[in-house]
Amino acid sequence: MSLVLGMVVPHTPRIIHEETAPAFLDPLTGAMHHAREWLDRMNGSGLVIISCHWVSSFNHYLDATPVHEGRLTAQECPDLIRDVTYHFPGHPEVAQQIADRAASAGMPMYAIDDPAYVWDYGSVVPLRYLTPTWRWLWLISRFV
Repeated sequence: MSLVLGMVVPHTPRIIHEETAPAFLDPLTGAMHHAREWLDRMNGSGLVIISCHWVSSFNHYLDATPVHEGRLTAQECPDLIRDVTYHFPGHPEVAQQIADRAASAGMPMYAIDDPAYVWDYGSVVPLRYLTPTWRWLWLISRFV
């Protein structure tokens, strides 16, 4: 497994529903669609998301559930992001390998398999635009 690309992507709550996003954000959503086309051409095998909104007090966590699915109402903006469903495939074995490698390097990271965990909008918003046709996704907590 090798790193092919790193991206910092916008995740403003105003673009969760493209059809109701303000017109001044059209260039942003257009760029997100363009980035997805580019990701598809890369033909990668997985996507790792490092979210700045996964709040954790001490440790770092990696979501190792086989299927990431849920309904999101964002704590910071429930008027903009309310009852948004998501469904993405996961890969528990690779998630555990990533967590183990980080832990062996001294980082307090743990893989969790909890289907009740609800993703944050910092992950769900960009994935509504950027989800490639690849097979797996992994979500990692923020790095401080």
